Amino acid sequence: MNLMIAVHDLKAKIVFRVFTVVLLLGLSSCLPRRNASPQIVSASSSEKILYVAASLAKCPRGLCWQIKERNSDNWQIFAGTIGNFDYQEGFDYILRVRETRQGNVLNYEFLELLNRSPNQAVLQGNQQNSTPRPSPSPQDLAKTSKTLYVASKLITCPQDVTTLCLQIRESSQSPWQAFMPKILDFAYQEGFDYVIKVEVLSESPVIYQLIEISSQEPNDS
Repeated sequence: MNLMIAVHDLKAKIVFRVFTVVLLLGLSSCLPRRNASPQIVSASSSEKILYVAASLAKCPRGLCWQIKERNSDNWQIFAGTIGNFDYQEGFDYILRVRETRQGNVLNYEFLELLNRSPNQAVLQGNQQNSTPRPSPSPQDLAKTSKTLYVASKLITCPQDVTTLCLQIRESSQSPWQAFMPKILDFAYQEGFDYVIKVEVLSESPVIYQLIEISSQEPNDS
């Protein structure tokens, strides 16, 4: 008799618990759900070198920049913004910028002024429609290019002992020299000897831009 009563009580407890779980699930489904977070358009950024012409160009919005990413490229009209850039017409610029994209919208953020040179034709107003300097021809590039040998190890810069410098020379027989300026677009890796071809963008200050890597050989010594 006592066993039958115990079994009956156990069944009752099980039924009660199942009923409670079902009731709680039903109530939770009736509660209002939180609004989903709004979709955010992801933005990406990357640093690059940007050339900016000494004159602006007409575009649908009025006047736009003329830009290119390499000296040998043709000028392109750019209707976006270059944030924090203090532009003055009549000067050709080389900038280090951060490219930002949000959806299909492209803009730049100014990071560093690498070079600023006067364009006398634009300053004096002698060029029709104030067109910028034409892109250099292959012959012009040959005149302003040079070959550099780059050593596999960095050294302390004589001008600033807190900074490391490249070691370069212009022939395999010349002594190595510390080189502090940047070589634009050159992703140096210590442990490799390089022979590279560069374009001389400016002699004062010295600014080189990589044209090609002719050789890259590991040096473990």
